[in-house]
Formats: sequence, structure tokens, C-alpha cells
Amino acid sequence: MNLLYGNGEVVLEENTEVVGLQIHFMGKINVVSKLPDNFNVILADGKILIYSLELSVLPEILFTYNGSFRITQCIASTNQGEKVNVFPSNNYLGFWSKTNSTYDAGSEWENYSGGYRYGAKVYIQKNNIPKLEKGTKVVKRESVARNVSRQTTRSSGGY
Repeated sequence: MNLLYGNGEVVLEENTEVVGLQIHFMGKINVVSKLPDNFNVILADGKILIYSLELSVLPEILFTYNGSFRITQCIASTNQGEKVNVFPSNNYLGFWSKTNSTYDAGSEWENYSGGYRYGAKVYIQKNNIPKLEKGTKVVKRESVARNVSRQTTRSSGGY
């Protein structure tokens, strides 16, 4: 199964079984979900998590984005927890994907260079990690310094 991206859109091709997807990426992006309301899209720290608590199958178009986005790894699973191989592919890189005809003698070479950035450069990524609501306690871990007195014992090896 392929995860196609580039040109500001992310599409999961021919999906019939994936209910959860984790995308690892490099860059900074802002996303706009194209999923129904029962899906969650969480963006933070170079990862995007997409899932539904109802274990619904992901639709074809996942989200749109702007910024610099290069997918390094995808992890996907079925509703039974089985791994599904998903291969990321940026279709908007390189010479051949930029040409509109078989031969274009009037274009400059620079017009055919592709990249991982779409739209304006993102300086501050808008992470959308769910926040704790009022009334929810946050428990901080504190290190406890133990005052252990050392006792020296000598033994001759016997009982």
C-alpha cells in the first residue's frame, strides 16, 4: 500500500484495512484534516498519529499541509492489531513528474527541480496534542534522595 504525498496533500492509496497510521517525518508543517469527525489527527515532535476510536478504516484523502514535509517512516495497523506495510512516496519530486509533455525545449532546467516544501515556509509548527482539562490532576515525578548510611562489614568467609 502506498502513502502518496507532495503538492500539499497526503493520500492513502487503495486502503481497505488500515485503521491506525503513524507517520514519522522531517520538517515543519501545518495540517488541515480532511477526515470525518470520528477520526483524530495528532501532530507533534516529527510524528503524526491518525486513528479512530471506533476502529473505522481510514479514507483515501487524509490531510492537506503546507511547509517542509519529508516522510521517513510509516507504521500502520488493522483493527486486529496486525502490521500493514505502507510505503511513502513523494510524487512531486524530480524531472519527470514536472514535465507536461514528452519534449519541452523552451523550459529552463531549474523549472524541473522538485522539493519537499509546499506553500509558505512554516516557522512555528502548530502542534495539536490534546490538553488536560480543568480538574485533571498532573502528577509530577520527584526524585527521592535516600539517605542511606553505609555500614562496613567484614567477613572471613565463614558463617
